[in-house]
Amino acid sequence: MKYINLMKTYQSFFSKICLSFQENAVPKDIPDSNGQPTPLKPPYLTYQNIVSDSLEPAIMQVNIWSRSSSYLELGELVSKLEEEISEGVALDIVGGEGTVIFHKGSPFIQNMSDPDDINLKRAFINLEVQVYN
Repeated sequence: MKYINLMKTYQSFFSKICLSFQENAVPKDIPDSNGQPTPLKPPYLTYQNIVSDSLEPAIMQVNIWSRSSSYLELGELVSKLEEEISEGVALDIVGGEGTVIFHKGSPFIQNMSDPDDINLKRAFINLEVQVYN
């Protein structure tokens, strides 16, 4: 299995929820509708790229970020992810190189806030991931 195809599969899946980035690749600016750079603003999702060579499940950490005075928007995005996963979801890896299966991890979600910015909210989510070649 090519690592790049697994990365593309993760990106495709998480982009269904909202704007998504690998954990260490969040851009400072994104293009607006006219192609001009504009500062990135929540909501967006960040995730780790997890690759396991065994059939044992690995834990993937996902964060959904929101800027609001309440957790409502964040809750809606978490619900959308929860609906996509349901009791488990199997995805074909791009290029037909295997399957990746997502399940809810435990704990599934923890809401967190930033002590320096009361409007910055984060849902810290654990997913169980299995990759089959």
